[in-house]
Amino acid sequence: MSGTQLFLTLLSWILGVFVLYWVIRLAVKHGIADAEGERARIRRWAREMSDEE
Repeated sequence: MSGTQLFLTLLSWILGVFVLYWVIRLAVKHGIADAEGERARIRRWAREMSDEE
């Protein structure tokens, strides 16, 4: 394997890992935001139910 081939192979792996890291990070961020929104919705619903009694 020539030096250029090795460099391009390593560069593609590094870029792939970098992109994968950011995709996973973005997915986790959105998942946490969705969970927080759902938790707030449930709290509002529970508060409304307790106010009705």
